[in-house]
Amino acid sequence: MIDGKIETFKTPSGGKLYRGTCVVTDETVTAGEVMSQQLPDGPSPGFERVTLNWKNTQAARGSSCEFEVIDRPIV
Repeated sequence: MIDGKIETFKTPSGGKLYRGTCVVTDETVTAGEVMSQQLPDGPSPGFERVTLNWKNTQAARGSSCEFEVIDRPIV
């Protein structure tokens, strides 16, 4: 599991930007795990979830990481 803080912002296109930090509480973590475990909901219909920024792709227990994920319209 990942413990951390997430901020949510609305984007001009009607999507959402999630920015946050996390502390890894299990052995390894990936950006996909952050997106599935920590973000409050899935992307809205017609939007796709994309990782913009991810620091510490494979993180050891107790280390911190930062991420930015955006839900953008599917074109």
